[in-house]
Amino acid sequence: MNPFDTLPFFLATDGLKREQRTTLLADGSRQESVAEHCWHLSLLALVLESHAPHGIDLVHVRDLITIHDLVEVYAGDTWFYADDNGEAAVSEAAAAQTLLALLPEVGRERFRTLIEEFLALETLESRYVRALDVLHPMVLSYAPGHAVAATPLLRASMVRDRKRPHLEPFPVLWNFAQRLIESGIQLGVLDPDYVIVLRGTRAHGTKDSVLQKLCLLKSSNQVSLREVIADKQQRLLRLSRQSVGEAVSEIQVGTMTTASAKTLPGDPGQIDMIGRDRLHHQAKALNN
Repeated sequence: MNPFDTLPFFLATDGLKREQRTTLLADGSRQESVAEHCWHLSLLALVLESHAPHGIDLVHVRDLITIHDLVEVYAGDTWFYADDNGEAAVSEAAAAQTLLALLPEVGRERFRTLIEEFLALETLESRYVRALDVLHPMVLSYAPGHAVAATPLLRASMVRDRKRPHLEPFPVLWNFAQRLIESGIQLGVLDPDYVIVLRGTRAHGTKDSVLQKLCLLKSSNQVSLREVIADKQQRLLRLSRQSVGEAVSEIQVGTMTTASAKTLPGDPGQIDMIGRDRLHHQAKALNN
């Protein structure tokens, strides 16, 4: 294959330097380009290399990162939270055909295989690249020390629910993402799901974290869940489509009793590290 025959394809991809994404740079000065995102994503994979799944082919991961957004030179960037009814997939498939046609036949199959692998998300490497891909904007937008409203103000629960399918299979990345969500709430660039004001103590965050903090408040303030639920209109502020009362009812089991820090299993200082299901079990145990 004559190297000059690859120039139409290569120069077409230069357009990715002009194609803007919704995400802002970490300093908030402007939107990042698709090309910048691809480079930064490759660096993120390198930085997190020691946390990659055992047995993964990291060279192949970087190949997939290199090509994962090439189609956007013709299809444009699609906002992660957009409800496009599959229109983006159709547009990207057509863009792939147009772009690949610029390559000589002898080199076309290599790129076609990589693009199709990433879109199918059937291999460990493609799923890992997608996980890093959805994590990257969170790092730019919600990392401690930054306050960049990279998208219209989103509810923390929406971010978590949309990101979860891609990130949860990789526990290190999922834990990283959840810490970034909490950071985004603290910075004011993510809308908290719930706020609790209980006897002068304020706690806000995602639904799960507020449930955890509620258990801590319940123990440290000698407050029964019966009292919380009975007085929820004054003490609980609803900040989302879901009722805070519903959130509280998830750990309301049987007869509510006053609990002290001594009766709540585990170190109260570590309660934020305990999952909701375990808290539910603990609340049930306290009321039996």
